[in-house]
Amino acid sequence: MRKCFCLADRAVFTQIIKNRKVYTKHFFAYFKPNTVGHLRIAISVGKHNFKLAVARNKIKRQVRTYVDAITDKTTFPYDVLLVVNKSYLPTEYHKNREDFFALLNRLNRPINKQIKNHNGRKIEPRRSHDL
Repeated sequence: MRKCFCLADRAVFTQIIKNRKVYTKHFFAYFKPNTVGHLRIAISVGKHNFKLAVARNKIKRQVRTYVDAITDKTTFPYDVLLVVNKSYLPTEYHKNREDFFALLNRLNRPINKQIKNHNGRKIEPRRSHDL
């Protein structure tokens, strides 16, 4: 993973945490659209969940390979703070990889999507002033 795709500034982390979040079984991601035009990511593997440094380094190395596998990083113009859950280590590599890409696909979904009811009609999401 090249340096231009990494986030290291603590001030940016606090801005990202104030924005939206998405989670899957093995990952929890805070994200914010950026003006750079490509994906920038920070990987957080907590010492509380993974005691051994060997395990933490292995997880970071694997997640970096997932990011390297993205061929077009301009399709995800976000700053992402990725937190790895405790359930990551016991599962297999390819399942974790699928979970990571599922997380990225959830980032790219439109925020205000239309919901269909049982008749197939589109229903607009409720707004706070409608209540």
